[in-house]
Amino acid sequence: MVQPATSMSTRSASILGSLCLLSAALTRISSKIL
Repeated sequence: MVQPATSMSTRSASILGSLCLLSAALTRISSKIL
């Protein structure tokens, strides 16, 4: 019962981390283009 919740939290955390990295990369690319 506890495992699914932990897996979901870790999954959401990994998704948030990947989104942050993507946003940082996008800002760098946009700054380079501009």
